Amino acid sequence: MGGPNVKGLKFRIQVSPRNCVGCGLCMTQCPGKPAGKDENGKMIFKKALTMEEAKSQFHHEAAAKILYKEVEPKEGLFPTSMVKGCSFLTPYQEVSGACAGCGET
Repeated sequence: MGGPNVKGLKFRIQVSPRNCVGCGLCMTQCPGKPAGKDENGKMIFKKALTMEEAKSQFHHEAAAKILYKEVEPKEGLFPTSMVKGCSFLTPYQEVSGACAGCGET
């Protein structure tokens, strides 16, 4: 994900543990890295994300608050017509208050 525009910057995808509804969509959509093939020749991917008990992740809440409230967005590093460019914009996702486990909203 490099390039001269991002030299010295670090990238982190942070989920607010107390706001996670447990739908698993983030884990499902995570592309992962190739890790070989299964017995049928189908590619196996090692995911960067795994589902964990929410309470065991509450210690990450401080990092979420810092990233959401204190870190300035890094706009203009990549075109916002690409996923990479949109990743550096201010996140506007809010918890909808829907039923627990609903990833549809």
